[in-house]
Amino acid sequence: MREFFAHWLAGKELAKKKDTFLHYRKAVSKFFEVLGSRADKGLETLTPRDIENFRDARTKRGLSDQTVAKDVKAIGSVLNSARRQGLILHNPVEAIDLPRARSHERDVFTQEEVKALLDFASPDWKTAILLGHYVGSRLSDTVSLSWANVDLVEGVIFYTQGKTGKRVEVPIHPQLEEHLLGLAGEDPRGSLSPALAQLSTGGQYGLSRQFGAIMAQAGIDRRQVQTSRNHKFSRLSFHSLRHGFSSALANAGISADVRMKLTGHQSVDVHRKYTHMELEPLRKAIAALPSLDKHNDLTL
Repeated sequence: MREFFAHWLAGKELAKKKDTFLHYRKAVSKFFEVLGSRADKGLETLTPRDIENFRDARTKRGLSDQTVAKDVKAIGSVLNSARRQGLILHNPVEAIDLPRARSHERDVFTQEEVKALLDFASPDWKTAILLGHYVGSRLSDTVSLSWANVDLVEGVIFYTQGKTGKRVEVPIHPQLEEHLLGLAGEDPRGSLSPALAQLSTGGQYGLSRQFGAIMAQAGIDRRQVQTSRNHKFSRLSFHSLRHGFSSALANAGISADVRMKLTGHQSVDVHRKYTHMELEPLRKAIAALPSLDKHNDLTL
């Protein structure tokens, strides 16, 4: 069992982003802690009870339902690979119930809040915030962007999303273009945010915590909700810039098809969660409905 999991992880280290690989490695390590000496036995000895024990052990540690489900699914991915190779007949993960994670919606920043973030941001963070706001890129993709992803002649930024592998091309907004022109240096392939490019998104000194500190300096509440004994969900985070990007396009009347091309969303259901309609466009939509003539004899 240890040998197969180690081989699988080695492949993921080469194929996946660093944060994804680290999550897989941690989930496997915790799984082996629960298995104990049984981790030295064959894959075929695994049972649904082993998976349930892992699930319950993670839950007792106070992790959120979403995190527990994610960890169990990671083990399921390893075992799916083993099944495809004919090493096991059934994946025991499929025989158990996963925690039903409550869905918590992300909020969006107001224009005033984005301006406040920029006021308190370092030069590299200012670049990252403008990219999140005008390109709609995820944090990990944002800090990975380099000048090789920027075509100032054609006026576009193009990149491949780390999460989906989808190539996205976004025209450069005039304000972002002005900012980038002020940054253009001698290295044609250098990072757009060099001080952030080598940092992980998670961890005590990671990018997410740094962005949280900028929010605090700007006086912006993260609007956290308790999801488990040890975990809180922030309704406002860097990812809210991506939600705001999609929502601003929707409020401007841009079609869902175009919005999905710009965000790189492949699922309509997923994209719908990123659309936060303002009240004024909704009012205009209702006002567009024709009024009924009260003198008409209406028949249902």
